[in-house]
Amino acid sequence: MRLRTTEMVRTGELPDQAEQTAIRESSARRADEGVPLEAVVGAYRIGAEKCAAHVFPAAEPGDLSDLLLVQRHMLTCLRLVSCEVAAGYAQERQTALSDEQVALQSLLSRLPEGGSPRPRPTAPASDCRPAT
Repeated sequence: MRLRTTEMVRTGELPDQAEQTAIRESSARRADEGVPLEAVVGAYRIGAEKCAAHVFPAAEPGDLSDLLLVQRHMLTCLRLVSCEVAAGYAQERQTALSDEQVALQSLLSRLPEGGSPRPRPTAPASDCRPAT
């Protein structure tokens, strides 16, 4: 997911709803892939640092107020992006944990009945036996 970082810094515009949704979905995919949350959030921070490394050295002494404005825009954007990343990641992990919990409950419910902890094999649909 690439943000319109340069445009956002220049205009102060934050990610729109579609971009926020894309950030959330991308973060959920990273959670599903097992990428640590700190790595996902860190990627956006690295992007902001690269943007600052590009913008700040080009500034003139009279640009201090503009630099402060750019920094404020970047921090606001990072706050919003970090919240979307965390929300998408947490939602995916919660879904995965719920699925695991259902599987575990199913397993535990078979044990008191004297059943095997292994799921019962199902016969393939093409299992035809000859008539005797």
